[in-house]
Amino acid sequence: MANRFLSIQGATTDLSDSNQPIATPSSLRLMIVEDVQEDVELIELALNTAGIDCAIQVADSLQKCESLLQNEEFDAVLADYRLPGLHAPDVFQAVQAQKPFLPFILVTGSLGEEAAVECIKTGMTDYVLKDRLYRLPTVLGRALAEAQLKQQQRRALRQIEQQAWRESILNQIFQAIRETLISEEVLQTTVDQLQAALGVDRCIVAQPTLDGEQVIVEYVSLSSPELPSFQGLACQLCRHFAPQLKAGQQLMLTVEDTALSLIEADFLQEYGLQSALLTPLNYQQEYLGALTLHQIDSPRQWSWAERSLVQAVAEQCAIAIYQIKLYAQAQNELEQRRRIEDQLRHDAFHDGLTGLPNRALFLDRLNHARQIAHRDQTETAPHELGDFAVLFLDLDDFRIVNDSLGHDAGDFLLQVVATRLDQCLRVGDTLARTSGDEFAILLEDINSIDDVLVVVESIQAILQQPITLESQEIFISSCIGIVIDAPNYDDASQLLRDADTAMYQAKNKGRNSYQIFNWTMHTEVKQRLQLENDLRRALNKDEFVLFYQPIYRLSPQQKHRLCGFEALIRWHDPELGMRSPDSFIPIAEQTGLILPMGEWVIWQACRQWQQWIQRWPQLQQGGNISVNLSPMQFVQPDLPGQIDRIVSHTGINFRQLRIEITESALMQNETAALETLKQLKAKNIQVAMDDFGTGYSSLSYLLRFPKDVLKIDKSFISTLEQSSDSQAIVKTIMALGKNMELDIVAEGIETAAQVQFLLEQGCALGQGYWFSEPLTEVQAEQILEQHFATS
Repeated sequence: MANRFLSIQGATTDLSDSNQPIATPSSLRLMIVEDVQEDVELIELALNTAGIDCAIQVADSLQKCESLLQNEEFDAVLADYRLPGLHAPDVFQAVQAQKPFLPFILVTGSLGEEAAVECIKTGMTDYVLKDRLYRLPTVLGRALAEAQLKQQQRRALRQIEQQAWRESILNQIFQAIRETLISEEVLQTTVDQLQAALGVDRCIVAQPTLDGEQVIVEYVSLSSPELPSFQGLACQLCRHFAPQLKAGQQLMLTVEDTALSLIEADFLQEYGLQSALLTPLNYQQEYLGALTLHQIDSPRQWSWAERSLVQAVAEQCAIAIYQIKLYAQAQNELEQRRRIEDQLRHDAFHDGLTGLPNRALFLDRLNHARQIAHRDQTETAPHELGDFAVLFLDLDDFRIVNDSLGHDAGDFLLQVVATRLDQCLRVGDTLARTSGDEFAILLEDINSIDDVLVVVESIQAILQQPITLESQEIFISSCIGIVIDAPNYDDASQLLRDADTAMYQAKNKGRNSYQIFNWTMHTEVKQRLQLENDLRRALNKDEFVLFYQPIYRLSPQQKHRLCGFEALIRWHDPELGMRSPDSFIPIAEQTGLILPMGEWVIWQACRQWQQWIQRWPQLQQGGNISVNLSPMQFVQPDLPGQIDRIVSHTGINFRQLRIEITESALMQNETAALETLKQLKAKNIQVAMDDFGTGYSSLSYLLRFPKDVLKIDKSFISTLEQSSDSQAIVKTIMALGKNMELDIVAEGIETAAQVQFLLEQGCALGQGYWFSEPLTEVQAEQILEQHFATS
């Protein structure tokens, strides 16, 4: 089988006209045409004398000459000019017919030199007269040398012709390869060109599948027989010889090869082949397939030139396939990078949850709308309102959905809301999710405010439709701020800012409200920002002070006993003087500044109480200092630890600290509130429920939360003398507190009649302007001094 595995590396081509090497003068095969034996012997003697060993065959007739030429190989022919019935020109013609390049030397004794020269002109190599046979070795040597030179020239010419033929075919194929990076075009052109150039019945390219299990015929020369049925088949020959092909071996198979195995012979028979030439497509140690030639009609032995041509084509095809693969990979990578870049650009300007434009893209579109609307604005023809409007929408109580049902449910709700909002818009309007549960809408080409309100009402109606979340129906609403384009807007962010401002004004009106922006709101916002800055300055410069309102234990004999104070924060503004909490506490809660302020209040109140305890030890008997906590303070995870550090540092008794909390603070996060209250109660810190009766608490909540004191809101106390309802509410609270063994503190007492009513109902504690307004530290100490001096 070794003769079927071909390697063309370092091969040479034999283009000679004979399979035998050119003989040297010391060993010659000669045919002598002579009918006189003595002359033959003289010729042999002359050559032997010159040291030339000869193997001589003698012919004395034309038939014998032709027979010897056909069956034997000779280095030269020596012929007498005239034999009986035979002349040298006839012999020469016979030699020319079979061995056209064989040296032909005329050896004669009956021909003159002029006649001999004429013979030379017909193509004979040379002549020697029989009486000068000593010249024969020289003439013969010269004739053989000339024959060898001509043979080399012919070989060179043949090589040039074959190289030109090869380059012509390769150039056609390489040109096709260079012109495209599409594998279908490159490989189809290759098989078509190669089939035409070599005259084979079929040329194919087979390539392995991705898993390497099969080798599939991908390309078949278009003029091949049975093209449709052959393309796409598995090439069993290529698969069988895969190890040899991967190793770079070129294989030549023919049915005449006795070394073929039964399997290989069956393959040839299955495909109806007489011969096949398989050439590997390998590049950089990667097996890319095989280029295969099929001969169907008759067996064929491919020459070295043909095999080397196919090998060269295969090498270029392998390079082309590899480059095409690299190009395809590069294109895929570029496409993937383009998709990633497109996705990044999309993500940079769109909300990941809803797919809506985000704040950045919304501002860009809003700015574009503003530029178009203001484009024709001139001093003589000022721009008027009404070209576009911006809506800023915030869902009401969305946080409750997140806290109760989880963030996944909240995300689903936002997606549903986004879909519903989109249904309310007109063609060309823009909907964006700017953050959390906030959405912005750009309404373009509006004619009046009525166009805007139609959209707003549509939004309110569609959002009120129930949404099913985790098997329960959720009803949502929103508050919407509206701003109409105006000439004084220089930037899109200003429009969005004012729409946001209007939305917060709508929230102040209640759920499911909307508000159109006016410039008074802008002024209020600026004032709010200024107030926030002033608050930060006040914290840094210690401009806050505590006032103390006394709390008394009520007595029928009007001998009310001082038992504590409620610490109330005030702001000593250098410019505006003393400011009440109502003017800055709401802003402090919105901005988070209430946290450092509240901590400072606890520190200051505890420190002051400890000083008073040291001065008036009587305060330890049932006395306490009350401190209000905002809802934001109360939900701090570290609140118990914070209070613990303050109490430990100031040295007061935990029992003498009373924390006042509103019902609304407890309701914001019931689980966390319950845990915090338990920790406070574990330290014997008193807990008072402030403003009781104004919230929405039920008895079930009162039973759940640990507490010591109920504080009746002053709104009920102030109307006791005019309202029977207030009296009934106070009586109910008193009865409730008594049954639950809670202390009751009445706030806002201002008249003796209110004191009398409270005493009749069993209220033990009270505070208000009837007793004392909130006092400074000095004023409170004066009260303490007077109180304990007379008690």
